[in-house]
Amino acid sequence: MEEKLFSGDSTESDHSLVLDQSLGPLGATANPDGSVLFRVWAPEVPRVFLELSGDSRSPVPMVPEGNGYHRFSRDGIRRGQGYRFCLGKAGCFPDPASRWQPSGVHSPSAVWFPAPSFPSPLADWKGHSLESLLFYELHVGTFSREGSFEGVIAQLDHLADLGVT
Repeated sequence: MEEKLFSGDSTESDHSLVLDQSLGPLGATANPDGSVLFRVWAPEVPRVFLELSGDSRSPVPMVPEGNGYHRFSRDGIRRGQGYRFCLGKAGCFPDPASRWQPSGVHSPSAVWFPAPSFPSPLADWKGHSLESLLFYELHVGTFSREGSFEGVIAQLDHLADLGVT
């Protein structure tokens, strides 16, 4: 399934603005064989490299999959392994689909996988009624001086005072 992200003058032959969801998830994902697959969508650069923190073999070239997608798979990647995507002269960046940013949003991403069968401690919880909800969207990297979840946590009382549920 393809989903157009942008409208405008794009044509059928303009594939730089199309997300192909049939390739699978973006970011770092565990393969059934135990290896880790890294995938990123970077339609504006022809070559992407994966930088693995502390790995003398990196950066390694990622394999273009077409339509702006790039992938790389490797065995022996451990939970917590730091990584960034390098986009030529633009520089190296954390994974925009990262599940874990242990040192903040501008630092390398880290590989993390949820437990295969995580039991929910809230199985009987029914949630709040829609009428009682107030949503507040914030960007963790800019909300506080720290630019981290810890910085947001320090401000939770302030958000609650605003009525955020």
